[in-house]
Amino acid sequence: MRQAKKLCLLLLSAILPACPAQQGDAKNHAALPAPSTSATPNTHQALQAAEQRRDSAAIASDVLTNRDVTVRRSAARALSRIADARSVELLLLALADEDSEVSTWGAYGLGYACRGRESKTVHALVVRAASLLSATSLSSPLQSPVEAISDALGRCAGSEAESTLRAWLQGPQVRAEAAALALGRLAAGSGKLSDATLVALLDAADRPQDPLQNASGRAYWHSA
Repeated sequence: MRQAKKLCLLLLSAILPACPAQQGDAKNHAALPAPSTSATPNTHQALQAAEQRRDSAAIASDVLTNRDVTVRRSAARALSRIADARSVELLLLALADEDSEVSTWGAYGLGYACRGRESKTVHALVVRAASLLSATSLSSPLQSPVEAISDALGRCAGSEAESTLRAWLQGPQVRAEAAALALGRLAAGSGKLSDATLVALLDAADRPQDPLQNASGRAYWHSA
C-alpha cells in the first residue's frame, strides 16, 4: 500500500510541474500574431498611381498572380494603358489569366503595344484564342477576350494575323463578327487586304445563314 502511495506521489510530482509550463506555452501561442491579411504594396491605389505616371516599374511582377482577382484586373488595366516594353512581358501573363476581364485587358494592351513585336505577339494571341472554348460577355468596354484578341490581331497586322482572322470568319458568330471588324482595322493600318481575305469577307457577308454584318462594308469598300 505504501509503495502504491509513493508511486502516486512520484507520478503527481512529474505531472504537476509540467502543467504551468503547458499553460505558459498556450499563452505564448496566443500572443503570436495572426497571419497577415493586409493588402500587398500593390493596392488598387498604388496601381492607379502607377498607371497615371505611366510607370510600369512600380508594378511588381508577382501582382498578376495575386489571389485577389480585383488586384489582377487593376494591374492588367494599368499595364495595358502603359504599354511599354516591361508591360508587354507582364501582359503575356495577363493574357493567360483564367479571369475573362484580366485576359481581355491583356489582349488589349498587347495589341496596343504590338509594333515591333508582331511575330511574338501574334503567336501568343493565337495560342490564347485557341484555348478559349467560348466567348463570355462582360460589362466592360471590351466585350470578351475573343473580341479583344481579334482587335489586337488587327492592330498587329501581318500575314499571320490576317490569315488567322480570315479563318475566324467561319465559326462562332461572335468571333466571326469580331474578326471582320479586326480585318477592317488591319486594312486601315496596312492599306490592303489579300485577295483571299476579300473573297472570304464577301462570302461571309452574302451567305444565306447568319451573314456577317461587319463583313459587308469592309469587303465592298476594300474591293472598290
